[in-house]
Amino acid sequence: ETAASELGPHTFPRDWPDVYQESDALRSLLRKKGPCAAKQVSVVPDPDREQWLLAQDIQLLPLQSFANAQAIRDATDLAVVEGWAVYDILDDVTGAAFVAERYWWNATEDGTWLDFSPRPENLQQLLLVEALMPGPSREAVALTHSQNALGQQLLQLRFPKACRSGAGLVPRRASARPGAPIWAAAAGDSSNHNHHNNNHNTQPPSSSNTASNNSNSSNNQHNNHNYNHSDSNSDSSNSSNNNNNDSNNNNNSNNSNNNNHNNNSNSIILNNSNCNSTSMSNTNTSQSNHDCSGRHSNLHNIITDNFTASTAVSCDNDDINGGRTNAGDAQQPPAQRQRQQQQQQPPAVTPFLETATFSTLTPPHKMILVPKMSAASSVVAMDAEQIKACVQKVRLGDGEPIFEVLSRCEQSLELTGRLVSAGMCAALLSHLRGSAAADAARLLAALGRAAALGGGGLSRRVAETFLTGDGVQSLVDLIGSQDLAAAASAAEALGHACFRCPALQAKAFKSQAVRSLIKLLKHAPGESSFALWHLQVGQPGIAQAAFEEGAAAVLLSIIAATGTATSEEVMVNTLGALSSLVANAKGVQEALGANGAVEAVCALMASELQPLRVKEQASAALANLMSGHGENCRKAHRAAALKSFGSLLRIPGASTEHAAAALANLVASVGPKAAQSAVDDGALEALATLLESTAKPTQVFATLANLLWQLPDLSPRVAQLVSIDQLVRPLIAAASEHEP
Repeated sequence: ETAASELGPHTFPRDWPDVYQESDALRSLLRKKGPCAAKQVSVVPDPDREQWLLAQDIQLLPLQSFANAQAIRDATDLAVVEGWAVYDILDDVTGAAFVAERYWWNATEDGTWLDFSPRPENLQQLLLVEALMPGPSREAVALTHSQNALGQQLLQLRFPKACRSGAGLVPRRASARPGAPIWAAAAGDSSNHNHHNNNHNTQPPSSSNTASNNSNSSNNQHNNHNYNHSDSNSDSSNSSNNNNNDSNNNNNSNNSNNNNHNNNSNSIILNNSNCNSTSMSNTNTSQSNHDCSGRHSNLHNIITDNFTASTAVSCDNDDINGGRTNAGDAQQPPAQRQRQQQQQQPPAVTPFLETATFSTLTPPHKMILVPKMSAASSVVAMDAEQIKACVQKVRLGDGEPIFEVLSRCEQSLELTGRLVSAGMCAALLSHLRGSAAADAARLLAALGRAAALGGGGLSRRVAETFLTGDGVQSLVDLIGSQDLAAAASAAEALGHACFRCPALQAKAFKSQAVRSLIKLLKHAPGESSFALWHLQVGQPGIAQAAFEEGAAAVLLSIIAATGTATSEEVMVNTLGALSSLVANAKGVQEALGANGAVEAVCALMASELQPLRVKEQASAALANLMSGHGENCRKAHRAAALKSFGSLLRIPGASTEHAAAALANLVASVGPKAAQSAVDDGALEALATLLESTAKPTQVFATLANLLWQLPDLSPRVAQLVSIDQLVRPLIAAASEHEP
């Protein structure tokens, strides 16, 4: 139970079916002498409409596969199959860690597997494994407190929407209508959780279609694909266009608290390529319990590596252009709605904001604590000849000067800049694979930091050094090493080098930097998120790869789990990496929004304990999460984001561009009610003040435009606060920039 309580986000195995052949962790889990010895493996989709008729008028319960399979058998004479449901654990890289839960389902006479148990929200298919030997039967006993807690945790992980709404789900009998859902929201819940309604009326193939049929290739996304399992890597050559492998895992709901007893054993197997598998079992005796336990996570929802499937939303949480209706529309007077419809220009939605900033990182390892730099220091002064001699020694392979000069560099920005100009970066590259690798990486990080802060083309020189000296692969290899201190320094050095250098970003990506950085996020979140942030800027392909490797889940877990003890630098860089991911990768807005990112970032902005820099970067993350996404905007509104934006806009000296952009996006999507709330909170006065002081008024104008769009009667008031000169001056400046 203890290990199971630590289970975090999990989904259908990523990279299926390739992962079945390539993952040692998965194959060791399913081998004949493994903890989940497999007789047969199959990808089982939701039943189609015809098959749902078999479950007509049968009560089916979430998290109760044993009871559901028995009920189907009693009503239809379909056989019960016992085995495991296997999930990919998302807090590790693809193919590295899996969890298997004891599971029961049904089979037709021709061997076709059918699983009628309610799936985790929007999970369209499961990887089911028939057990080589059935488990022993066990007597029903009362649930312990910890077992019930595990069940509630599974509800949070797999059925978050119902848990967030506070409305429990009750079982219901399937109607005679083909494709009808088998469970529904309790009274008072306006959501329509019709996720089992399958529009594909295709009969799955029988279990005779095994992996030995090399030609079995199918374009049907909802077909069974069965694999006869063996311990070799050659028996699963089946190919399939399973485009639903990575759909959202959590969009149904459940809060069943019945206490009916089932004679059913429940067990979990956790398998990781880096550790021995651990098994545990307990007895499932209550409808409020589950067929599986999960590792505790601060992520209450699951993020998969691809969220191309749409997320089901409540009928009152939609926007008009997307087939949805604004929640605020019902409160608008008819005259106001008509006046808005007569407007010719839609509200401005700010584009994705993408910024890359440099932070003086404080690594989490005391042994490499980086003190703040001073502009100059007589204690650490080195003249030109000393610098030249030092660089020459390092270039010739002497590692001693690296350590000697390191302490000086970390105290003097001026000295570090001179070392960059003297060619120290190039001299250090050869040491990244030697005994002085940790010190070399640490010094490279300091040099990169100095180049970023010093300007004068030093950053470009650092990047060119890595390009011409071929040091990128050495840095990436060091990032993946067991020496966490060296890995953290290498990550920071890579982040500085990649700043605004597309060629180096591409080279780092080809060197598998993304995967190494995501793995390092757990151990050195500040440095690795900093590097991931700069690696993604302006690079949609790299960001998409990071998303598919699980970066969103790990970054969100850092944000959701953080407290006041978390370093300011860690939080700033994590939010920056998240912002860049949202700006460049498709599907991230939907995925993060469905998994609590909006609420988590809003909580950071609302906290009085968070530093200003964290709140500024949080506003950038929210601006990107909300850009053109109505549902995320409404979530931010419900999380009291308007008040946070207004507070940030009124702080003297704060970077307000992102807060203004976020406010513009929220007002554009939520409607007049949000606009009026912003005005009542003093947004107009704050924006007018910003126009007088900011050098970048674009987002301020966007916010004012959206407020006027939603509330046309504000025009006289805005005219009093904003002068014609303030409006015209930026236009003249912009026009002059484009003159020949």
